[in-house]
Amino acid sequence: MFTEIETHRSRRGSVHEFRLSWQMDQVVTESCRVDLRGYWKGTSLWVEIVRSSLSSVSPSVPLLLLHGWPDTPLQLFTHQIQTLAQAGYTCILVTLPYYHIPSPSAQQQHHSNPEVPLTPHSTELQSNHTPQFAGVLNTLSDIIVHFEIHTIIAHDWGSIVSFGLLHRFQNTLNIKRFISLDLGTPARIRLLPETSLFVRIIANSYFVTNALCYAIGGAVGSFVSRTLARAGKCPNDVIVRAGNNAYKLCWPYYRAVLGVLKMKFMVSLDHTDDSDVFLNDVNRFKPQFPVLFLYGSASPLRYFDEEWSSRVKQSHESSEIHHFNSDHWFMCRSKTREAVTECILRWLTQTEPHTIQ
Repeated sequence: MFTEIETHRSRRGSVHEFRLSWQMDQVVTESCRVDLRGYWKGTSLWVEIVRSSLSSVSPSVPLLLLHGWPDTPLQLFTHQIQTLAQAGYTCILVTLPYYHIPSPSAQQQHHSNPEVPLTPHSTELQSNHTPQFAGVLNTLSDIIVHFEIHTIIAHDWGSIVSFGLLHRFQNTLNIKRFISLDLGTPARIRLLPETSLFVRIIANSYFVTNALCYAIGGAVGSFVSRTLARAGKCPNDVIVRAGNNAYKLCWPYYRAVLGVLKMKFMVSLDHTDDSDVFLNDVNRFKPQFPVLFLYGSASPLRYFDEEWSSRVKQSHESSEIHHFNSDHWFMCRSKTREAVTECILRWLTQTEPHTIQ
């Protein structure tokens, strides 16, 4: 049976309420860099593996966690990761190209002593290559096969990438569960009737504006992109730490706009670009397995419509929809993150592959 549960927990949190401190108890981490497969040179994915260090917990079920703009999976899901790890899940955190940026302490040590290297991935910010969705999807499929992943948890652009991935590789990947946070497909933005004129202007322009930020580049593009993130009350600081390279975090918007131009107007600004194919895959995705969809009901924007709700309802009898009284980053906000974690853990426990048909 499909169930829809209403959750009331918080008012919108402050933009300053969350700053990451990577001090999780009783977990161990490993990390590695994975270059994009194909002819997309100079860009890569950063993979972090988080599992419990307790001898009484045997990590078994791997979970793939994907983020969006302008976050990293570690900052975005830091309040869920420790609980999931202690419950026996292995969290595979994948950071999209250009998003893995050294911490301020690592940068300070490097500047004071150049012999202390930054992470290998950090040099990617000096690259002028624009990542392609095909390279990201191909590499993610390799990661999923390598770690034998059957469950994906994704937010924002991470959800969009997952939609394209799951449609394109539906016959090769053995994904059995999917948790999407705040985004559905077809990818559309809806505004609530009470939305202010200022928010309407921002909502109707931010997608193209972020694409232009990438095209303009440099300090100007980075400043505008940071301003948009601040206006959206993003709780994370990745875009700030990126400095004058912050515009590079907007590459998904740039690629998506190229795809729309190619689909609707037959205009191609990059003959190697495949974004039109990717967007078609995204819009055609229809899950055939259990889906948990969570969204923030206090946000003036809705990144899904009734068609997506219908697809979730029809996907499996174990599928659920929940909403939390918070904004786009409800999994981070102090008054909703515990409820979000409890909801995810409960649903994962109930939908273990051996317990559902």
